[in-house]
Amino acid sequence: MLYLTGIHDAGQLPRFDPSTWVGIRRRIAIDLIDDIDRLGDPAVRVALFERIVDVRGAFKRTYPDRFAEFDARLIEAWRAKPPANGTVHVLDAAVSDGSTSLSLMASVEKLTGGDFRFTATDLDGRYLRLSRKGAPQRRVIATPAGEIVQIVTPPFLFTHRESKLIFPVNRMLRPAAQRWADALVADWRRGDASVQARDILLLAPQLRHRVETDARVQFRAWDILEPWPGDKAHCVRAMNVLNYGYFDDAQMATVMRHLFDALADGGLIAMGSNEDAGTSVDGIVCRRVGDGLEAVESVGRGFRAPDVLARFLKR
Repeated sequence: MLYLTGIHDAGQLPRFDPSTWVGIRRRIAIDLIDDIDRLGDPAVRVALFERIVDVRGAFKRTYPDRFAEFDARLIEAWRAKPPANGTVHVLDAAVSDGSTSLSLMASVEKLTGGDFRFTATDLDGRYLRLSRKGAPQRRVIATPAGEIVQIVTPPFLFTHRESKLIFPVNRMLRPAAQRWADALVADWRRGDASVQARDILLLAPQLRHRVETDARVQFRAWDILEPWPGDKAHCVRAMNVLNYGYFDDAQMATVMRHLFDALADGGLIAMGSNEDAGTSVDGIVCRRVGDGLEAVESVGRGFRAPDVLARFLKR
């Protein structure tokens, strides 16, 4: 196959079969999220997230109830020794679209009788759709800082982590598309009136509704390579984050330090990883005690980055 096109228009969605070989490889434009939700086809929504590659080159795979069994162990630890009196703050890091946050939030709401705050975070859950006036189909999907995530030049859609071995037409056209996209972003930064910008909030509909209607629930962009800028949380959950596929040794240590520093004394931190839908989670639940962590519950094969965690565990 010489080239691969992308899903760039809402009219393509009803005919799109994500389970075929070509469907698995085809990217989907992020700004079609509202059209996908109106379509009501969960497989297409899952396909969108399986194909999104963020500015670091990491995929954003997610699906509802991905961590249900692991979360049940976290809730058991919570019941055995509540992490705080009064209003409890939960920090759920790197949630992608927040599908996995919903069940945890429901459990926390029940445990606390509604006296809680829930903050979901991700590196780039908010995006911008940039295009020229009069030419909306040719567009760039970027982070609020202007970092390019997708370049949509119908019928092609360019993103990160594209194969250098297959689809020679895509490889040939990519440099020109990149130059056009860079120029568009530069004009947007200068405030050029010919550039139109629209916000995109890439959250599951139920979570978006809670963020918009419930003052206790919020979404914040957070680069976990930077310190947490908010107040300390009584429960921190970080799933599929501390993986060597995303970070090197030094970055892993940095992320672990920032997660630890975001946790209040006596609070619980839950960290784990799994693969596709239906696979078990390998992880751990710990409690912060002063300047270290005490292991409370190990799940599956345990935490996949034990050397990173070891520096924080009390002996």
